Amino acid sequence: ASYSWMGPNGFTSEDQNPVITNITDDAFGTYTVALVANGNCFKTATVTVVQNEFVVTQTADPDQATCLQCITNNNCPQNIVGTFRWAVNMVNNSMCGATIKFNIAGTNSHTISLISPLPTISMPLTIDGTTQPGYLINNPNIVIS
Repeated sequence: ASYSWMGPNGFTSEDQNPVITNITDDAFGTYTVALVANGNCFKTATVTVVQNEFVVTQTADPDQATCLQCITNNNCPQNIVGTFRWAVNMVNNSMCGATIKFNIAGTNSHTISLISPLPTISMPLTIDGTTQPGYLINNPNIVIS
C-alpha cells in the first residue's frame, strides 16, 4: 500500500502514520490521505486536527488540590469547571498544549483573584484575553491577580 498525505502549511508525507514534531498553530486544520492498495484500490480520508481550547466562564478560584483531584477523577463540579485554575490544569494534562479563552458573563472588567499560586505550566499555552465579550484594544477586561 502507498500513502500520500497533504495538509495545512504545505504539509506532505508518504508515511502511513506521519508525525509532526514541534507543532505550531500552522499545523492545525484538515489533513487528507490518499491510499492506493493492491495496485488498483483507491481510497481517501480526512482528519481535522484542532488545538485544545479551554474556556474560562467564571472568576472563582478553587483550591489546587480539589481542582487537580477532580480533573484526575474526570468528575469536576460546576464550581470548578470554567475557572482559570481548572483551565491551566487541563492544559497541563493535555498532550500538546492548548489555548485558554474567556467567556465570563457581562462585558465589564472581571478580576480573577488567585487564592494560591498556579501550578507550573508544563505544556505550550496561549492565553487569549481578546476572546472575552466586550474586549477593546488597549482596554483589557480580564485581570488575574
